[in-house]
Amino acid sequence: MSHPASDEEREFRDVLRRFLAEAAPPTEVRRLMDSEAGFCEGAWKRLREELALPGLAVPEAQGGQGFGLVELGLALAELGRSLACAPFFGTAVLAGRAAAHAAQGAARDE
Repeated sequence: MSHPASDEEREFRDVLRRFLAEAAPPTEVRRLMDSEAGFCEGAWKRLREELALPGLAVPEAQGGQGFGLVELGLALAELGRSLACAPFFGTAVLAGRAAAHAAQGAARDE
């Protein structure tokens, strides 16, 4: 099933696409796949700090950006398109979604 993208979703996709083309060009990604880290730590740091990507689908009340699964899917698609190797799935999808649905208060903050 196809989801028609809104103007905001297209803009988000385009910003992320341009960012990844500059921060994680394919030749560098391929080189880093064989490194000990397996990904570009500098590009991952920029994705965290400049775009706050790990908190993309975490509610704003919990310190995230408050976007939904559509934006998360767009980010996953663009990261896959660029072959960007980064711990995005574990942080934004698994941990981020778990945090978004965790118990409230102290139990969530642990």
